[in-house]
Amino acid sequence: MSETKLPQDALAVLVNQPDGRQLLRLAEALIQAHAMDDDHKTRHEEIRQQLTLTHQRLYGREQAGLLETPLGWVGLIWTERGLRRLILPRQSQEAALAALQQEGAPATLDEPPEHLATPLRRYFAGERAHPRLPLDLAALPPFRRDVLTLVNTIPYGETRTYRWIAEKLGVRSYRAVGQAVGANPIPIVIPCHRVIASDGALRGYAGGIEMKRRLLELERARPFAGRS
Repeated sequence: MSETKLPQDALAVLVNQPDGRQLLRLAEALIQAHAMDDDHKTRHEEIRQQLTLTHQRLYGREQAGLLETPLGWVGLIWTERGLRRLILPRQSQEAALAALQQEGAPATLDEPPEHLATPLRRYFAGERAHPRLPLDLAALPPFRRDVLTLVNTIPYGETRTYRWIAEKLGVRSYRAVGQAVGANPIPIVIPCHRVIASDGALRGYAGGIEMKRRLLELERARPFAGRS
């Protein structure tokens, strides 16, 4: 069988987008769906490997690991640039691992480095300190990156509203802001739990309203006193 190879510029177009990780999962699905014979399986495996290598070249090699905290097991995905994804606390190690795998994490787990693990342990232990960690947001689209960069400035123990974010960024669509906040890949570290509705309602949260409430209680967060 002749070697199957995609042009590098085509690979870059495929992977250089916010959903690059989803493309890798789609490639895995292709292998499963089309592995009717060895010819198809080999071809799709080659494409998957090329996508993976291109993703690593553009965004860095990912590592993944689990961290035990007082609220449960947290999953982390990071690169040499910084933290790329955080899985909110799960009640069991198995559940956190399954959530990591759903995010396309590497199959082999590593021990989270201390410069990531220690601040998170201190935060979950109730110390009044925001976990300031190096972040890797390179794969995010510009608008989402702008929204989350602003969210990351909300002080520990305080809240802000979706309207506040929209006005700070000069945008009219609160819904677009809400979607960007809801798609935060690094919750807690980028404190989207500190973003609430103008009427004080907690509204949605990836980890559920109860998790959002627990995090705000942990921080003894004060209601936003500024313009809503």
